[in-house]
Amino acid sequence: MGIVGLYFSFQGRINRLTGFLATVVLGIVIIPIAAVFGGVAAFTAQAMFAGSALPAAGPIVSSVTFVVVLIVVVGLLWSSTALAVKRLHDMGYTGWIHLGMFIAILATTPLPTLYGINIVNLAYTLALLFWPGNSSSNIYGPAPAGGTNFGTRP
Repeated sequence: MGIVGLYFSFQGRINRLTGFLATVVLGIVIIPIAAVFGGVAAFTAQAMFAGSALPAAGPIVSSVTFVVVLIVVVGLLWSSTALAVKRLHDMGYTGWIHLGMFIAILATTPLPTLYGINIVNLAYTLALLFWPGNSSSNIYGPAPAGGTNFGTRP
């Protein structure tokens, strides 16, 4: 599986290490992009709300920033969902569980948190990170290459 398949395909399986490293790389790529465009958006919004005159390019910069941030957010959601689905496939579960967990996380957002962290989200993330995959082939494909047999399930 290539890099495009890893981040954008919902087919196949990935082991725990690949899922973890791919998520770390995704964060390393997204954080600087979000910081730059978030800063531009904050500066533009601050200037607009303060009543100061924006440069002539202000509305254009604001519109471009919005479009770029929207593309980045959609790409991040798509990629993180693809990674989660492939981890679920590795465990032998359908990727539709991810949709159910997304709804559960949204439903539990108003509830008390653990130091600001949604407990359902934390439990799901830890399960994807530490729950072993099937050591043999399953309906989603052969066992991922490069994995170890440590902590795998039959």
